[in-house]
Amino acid sequence: MGWSLAKIGGANWARKNAGETCRDLTEKEKGAIKKAISDFYLKGGTTLGDVSNKISKYVGEERANVIAVTEITRATANVQQLEGEDLQKQGVDMYKFWETRKDDLVCPVCKSLFKKQVGIYESFADGIFISAAHDGCR
Repeated sequence: MGWSLAKIGGANWARKNAGETCRDLTEKEKGAIKKAISDFYLKGGTTLGDVSNKISKYVGEERANVIAVTEITRATANVQQLEGEDLQKQGVDMYKFWETRKDDLVCPVCKSLFKKQVGIYESFADGIFISAAHDGCR
């Protein structure tokens, strides 16, 4: 998938879905998360730190970091999934491949999935459908 498509897709996904798993937040706080994640994709030079800073006034610095990582990962994974499904429908055999950072921070769940490959419509394990297995998944 081209980066420009990923940027637009990630921004669109974020506008609809980012922050929705944070059940304890107000609509205003979720809106701030949606905007910060969308801006990450659309505004050149925006960093993970910028996203975290934008939402930290609503949820605190530590939680903002986890939300920023989680929502950027979720947005990217969902866009890749949709693009893969689209290509599969066009007759291209598509697969998903699990990658990690291969460092000491990788959790046991993600470590066990490292380099696992499944079909585009299959789950990796135990209902993990996209490469965003948990909060803070990177």
